[in-house]
Amino acid sequence: MRDMLRRLLPLTIALALSACGGGGGTPAPDPAPDPAPAPAPAPAPAPAPAPAGFTISGTITGLNGATITLKNRSDTLKVALDGAFTFPSTFAAKDYYGVTLADIPAGKFCTVANGKGVFTDASITKVTITCGALTFSTLYSADATGENGTSPQGLSQGWNGALYVNMKSGGARNMGTLLQVATTGEAKLVHSFEGVSAPVGNIIQGRDGSTYGVTSAGGDHGAGALFQLTGTGALNTLFSFPAQPTSPLK
Repeated sequence: MRDMLRRLLPLTIALALSACGGGGGTPAPDPAPDPAPAPAPAPAPAPAPAPAGFTISGTITGLNGATITLKNRSDTLKVALDGAFTFPSTFAAKDYYGVTLADIPAGKFCTVANGKGVFTDASITKVTITCGALTFSTLYSADATGENGTSPQGLSQGWNGALYVNMKSGGARNMGTLLQVATTGEAKLVHSFEGVSAPVGNIIQGRDGSTYGVTSAGGDHGAGALFQLTGTGALNTLFSFPAQPTSPLK
């Protein structure tokens, strides 16, 4: 019995120490916490916005110290020096523009070239305004044959800076013509009328590149018409004016 107790005593002590934590050893440390996530990178600064829309600009010569007022739709711009100019407003594609002159200096004559049109995909930079001393001279005289028309009725300036004149008579059929005259005096026959005839008043160049005007004769009722002359030279009658009714005698 005594031998058995001697053999069991070390086992009992070992079991007691194991239950108490393994004989006084240092406990394992707690696991380290997960590292904090890295801060998100700051967003890149937004690029500066591009200028909105298209602008219209050009050059002016011949002021010689005088002041002129330019207009483009609702914009008004005073210019007192020769050189470059730019209107303040911007425009989108398919907007139209039309540079005109106001408050022209006394004793000067000014013309605009490349001043009308429609924005497509770029700003307009080639408007040219030329001023000079006001003098009177004969720019064009109708010839005796009447080939280019006779009896001028109206004068308009086109987008290209040229002058357009409605001639009430003359031309290939003696029904009137539309004549283009450059500011240097060269004349070009644009159209000889037929069917609608005797054009009167000024013509208008539309945003579509066509020319519009009226005649005092011809058309469905013989009382004149509103016409369209396309860029290809085709003439379309848009409206025939009704004949004046006869008033009954009283």
